[in-house]
Order: sequence, then C-alpha cells, then structure tokens
Amino acid sequence: MRTRAQRKAFTLIELLTVMAIITLLIGILTPALGAARDRARATAVRAQLNAMEVGLEAFSSDEDEFAPSNAVLYANDINNTQGNLDQEMQNWEVGTLNAPLQGAHLIVDALVGRDFLGYDPKAPGAGAPLTYDRWASNNDRRKPYIPADGVDVTSVNEAPEDGFGRIPTTLGNPQPQITGAGAEQLLCRVFRDKFGWPILYYRASSTATQNTEMMQTSEPPPAQFYSDGIYDGKDNEVFTSYDTTNCPAGGPASNLSHRVCDANQPLPNQANHGPTLEDENRFAEFIRSFRASTYSPTNPNDIIQPRPVKADRFILWSAGKDGIWGNLDDVANFQVLSTER
Repeated sequence: MRTRAQRKAFTLIELLTVMAIITLLIGILTPALGAARDRARATAVRAQLNAMEVGLEAFSSDEDEFAPSNAVLYANDINNTQGNLDQEMQNWEVGTLNAPLQGAHLIVDALVGRDFLGYDPKAPGAGAPLTYDRWASNNDRRKPYIPADGVDVTSVNEAPEDGFGRIPTTLGNPQPQITGAGAEQLLCRVFRDKFGWPILYYRASSTATQNTEMMQTSEPPPAQFYSDGIYDGKDNEVFTSYDTTNCPAGGPASNLSHRVCDANQPLPNQANHGPTLEDENRFAEFIRSFRASTYSPTNPNDIIQPRPVKADRFILWSAGKDGIWGNLDDVANFQVLSTER
C-alpha cells in the first residue's frame, strides 16, 4: 500500500519572507499614497479658491469694487479722527481701530454673510436708519455669492489654528465676536481650506498706480489705519505675525509661533534689495511678481521697482499642508514662488 502523502505547509522561512515582502511594499506604497492624498487636497483647495474668486467677481459687479480686506475701509470717511473712525467701523460691525476684523473675517461677511444669510451692504447712517441692525433676519439681504452649504468655516467652539497650534491673541482675537445693534453676538469666523487652516484674503488698493509701492511706506495718518501701498500686510496680521510675547526687541524670536513674521512691515522704496531685506520681509518677497518688477541694468540682483502679483485684484492664500504661511507648499490664487508669475 502507498503511504499517506505528507501534508504540504509553509516553512517558517517562507512565512518570514512573505511578511518581509509585505512590509517592504507597505513601506514603499504608504508615502506614495500620502503624497497622492496631499496632492488631492491641494487640488481641492485650488477649487475652493477658484469658487471664492468667482464670488468676489460677482461682489465686485454689485459694489463696483472687490470686498475690502481692511476694516477701516468700510468707514464713510477714512480721513476722520480716530474717534469717528471707531464709530463708523462699529456701525458696520467690523470692529474698532484697536481690534479690527481681518481680511480672513471680512471675506466671509462679503461672500456668505457672518450668519450665512447673505451680505447686507447697509450700515447705520449709510442709507439706513441709525438703529439699523445689519444682521436682522428680515433685512433685504443679497443671496450668498458662493454656496453657503458648501463652506467650511471654523465652528463656534473651535478657534482657528495653524501648523503651530492655536493662534495666539497677541495681536487680536482670531475669532472675535461683534455685538450687533440688536444686542446679538455674531461670531466672526473664517474660511478653512481642505487641510483645516484659515484662508487669508488681501485686496489690492483700488487707487494704486504703476508707481505705488508694494506695501505701506510710512505711518502718518491716515496710513497708520490702512496702507498707502498696493497691499497691506496688516490686513491679516493676527494670523501671519509672530507671537511677540517671548520675542526680544529688535532680535529674532525665541519662541516662534507664527509664520510670515513681518507681513505688517513696509517694503522700502530703495534699490539694493538684498538677501537681508528678503529675510526680514518675507511677506513682501512672497507676493512679489518677478516679471512685473524692474531691476537694475547694471546689477540684476537690485530691484528698482518691486511689484506684487495681482496688483489690480486680490490675493487668496492657503498655508498648505504644513499650516505655515510663506512656504513652498502654500496654495494661492497665483503661482507660489514661481518665476513664471
């Protein structure tokens, strides 16, 4: 009689070999899958910014200008004294000079309304009764300029964060509340990108010319409240400036918690913009258009007249995957740090 054949089985060596191969494949594929997921999110952020651009174009069609990113520009007369400016800003419910809403807040107001019922262009004393409440539900609101049900914003109990964690309140509250005329507390939220970070909004000056500086050049009134340049880094300084609590005066920060450290600083209108200035003024350098700027014919490294991207429009800016503004992974409505811009 034939003996019973022995049952075939995997040896220990074979099992270990298969496990090693599977582990190796996982190690190879996991970074590729993560990179693909990050690219998909970046593409989704670009779609977000594109939708916001379309909404801002519609807003401009109604208002004959893009929505301001500086709260002071909502005042009827920005050359008034500080007290009058404060009152006019409070009428519009965009804060005060000590705590103005940032561009990231104001674009939510303009595109969907702070309560998602649409934008109301009236304020007390501006074609409306002195007791007018912009946020009353029975007002003649405009329909949201982008679909409100698809908007991802910070929630009531979730303040904005970036790649360093909770945004500090050194320069202001990143998610303030404004009391309306009807004693209603309205939370000033911000749009979030698909990575979960705030989307910043800067409007170019509507009065800028070819000779206007990129950013603020001086601080005399009224430029201390709004920029005399094409862009004003202060429009979002709550989100982009250092937490200066532990920063030694005049020196580097010892406890960096924020990103484009000098977005509220001017870009001097002098030639010889060298590496030191670029390091000290990362926001101005980040938004500079390489093609539109003019350079010295004798020394190509010297910038004679720096010009920003989107000089007649606006900037929408996401911090990208790392949540830190000013890096190569950022997503914006222009080509980030590209010689083609």
